[in-house]
Amino acid sequence: MAFASVMVPLDPGPCSSDRLHLACDLARQFDAFLIGVAAREALPHRFYGRGAYINQSTVDCAGSRLDQELSRLGAEFRRACGQRERAEWRVARQDPMTFLTQQARAADLVVLSRYQDEAVEDWCACIEPGEAILRLGRPD
Repeated sequence: MAFASVMVPLDPGPCSSDRLHLACDLARQFDAFLIGVAAREALPHRFYGRGAYINQSTVDCAGSRLDQELSRLGAEFRRACGQRERAEWRVARQDPMTFLTQQARAADLVVLSRYQDEAVEDWCACIEPGEAILRLGRPD
């Protein structure tokens, strides 16, 4: 079996780096296109609710933190890719699972890993493998 494209979602958790290196190795092995993705909402609705009052300072701080986080993940992806020409970084300000579900249509293989609750730095940015398995393999 050959894969033309490999996708890996990245997040601020410690397992993200291992996933990235595995995806890079698989892409090299199959001479596949490597796609890195990351997404997050600055202030997730599932945490604050749609009607919550949040002041502008909180919004600005969350947006700044989000930009820094996504920028750091992009730099980590580019570092791991090195001189690899067949690689692309995709990022969005939206729910991570929704973004992955949309982007995974472009991949033959998506590299996921389990999360340990105490190790995930930001639960709003992680992808639960069980949910991903149920959502990625079927049409909308």
